[in-house]
Amino acid sequence: MKKSVTIKEISDQLHIPRTTLNEWKQQYSDFLPSTGEGRSKRFIDPDAIEVFQTIAKLKQSDHSTEQISRLLQSTAPMMHQADHQEAAPFLNALDRIAAEMKKTNELKEKELQIRTQEMELQRQFINQVVDRLERRNDDVDQAIHVLKEAQAQAAASSLGKAKRWWPFKKK
Repeated sequence: MKKSVTIKEISDQLHIPRTTLNEWKQQYSDFLPSTGEGRSKRFIDPDAIEVFQTIAKLKQSDHSTEQISRLLQSTAPMMHQADHQEAAPFLNALDRIAAEMKKTNELKEKELQIRTQEMELQRQFINQVVDRLERRNDDVDQAIHVLKEAQAQAAASSLGKAKRWWPFKKK
């Protein structure tokens, strides 16, 4: 006879909040091997724990509730029989899940590479703009310096000419 465990024991073992496990218990009850009803409901260990672990992994990889149900449905005969000799369908489903997760990860890695390249191009463009602005700033600073020198020279040359301080003309 297989050992049965409560939702709290599964929560402690998997480090998943009981509230989350209760939600999954309601959503995926058809796939969880259990005995009893209501508050006295217990889950068959280790089969139920494997199902909860599978659900957790699928949730972490952003699978929808419908996708998880479909994947668990392919393993349903194994769950209800709870016979380790007939674990092949469950293992095959896990292999399909792993392949799907690998494919998803590869796509995400490609997307990350593309985004990284885009960011690098944007960084290069920003650096080019900053360089141009710095050159223009240097040009403006140089033009201001030249103008100030010309202004100083003009002021110096005008000082050499005596200006009359009185407004009337000389006779």
